[in-house]
Amino acid sequence: MANSLDGYVAITTGGGSGLGLSHACVLGSRGAKVAITDFKRDSLDRARTELEQTGIDALCLLADNRVVSDIKAAVTAAENEFGKLDVLGQ
Repeated sequence: MANSLDGYVAITTGGGSGLGLSHACVLGSRGAKVAITDFKRDSLDRARTELEQTGIDALCLLADNRVVSDIKAAVTAAENEFGKLDVLGQ
């Protein structure tokens, strides 16, 4: 089951730390392509480093979940990068 998510694309809100980052790590380790959002640039940078150290190349997007236009822009960016979205984690 190590790569049961091969071919899937996931976007995780709050991915800069905590549960969001944990979700991104699990999804990426199972083979999914991963995009993460957070409203803090420094959190995104730390998360990118952590994900890269585990072999996960994530698309990191600055977005505030309280702002609908930010979320729409993040979803559009992820779809443009990966061609689709299959999983939403938060």
